[in-house]
Amino acid sequence: MTTDGSDTGATDESRPMVECSKCEMDVPAGEFCGWCGDQLDESKRKGPKWFAELGPANSGGTVIFSVSGHVAKGGNFELPMGVVSDSV
Repeated sequence: MTTDGSDTGATDESRPMVECSKCEMDVPAGEFCGWCGDQLDESKRKGPKWFAELGPANSGGTVIFSVSGHVAKGGNFELPMGVVSDSV
């Protein structure tokens, strides 16, 4: 369906169509809506309240630890605030 409500008749059978809960447009299934940018997978949409509840009180969110050098497993790790570097 197009923005004016008409159906173009063209379908991409390799990708199923889903309805975006925000703009209510039929879009190809994927992670984000091509029209409004909203996240299509409701299970991944947890919101700012959930994010703020990560970590200790009054210091919510996450922190990125970069681990490199002579270590067993290096990389970048996103962990809740309050995690001390010795436990990484």
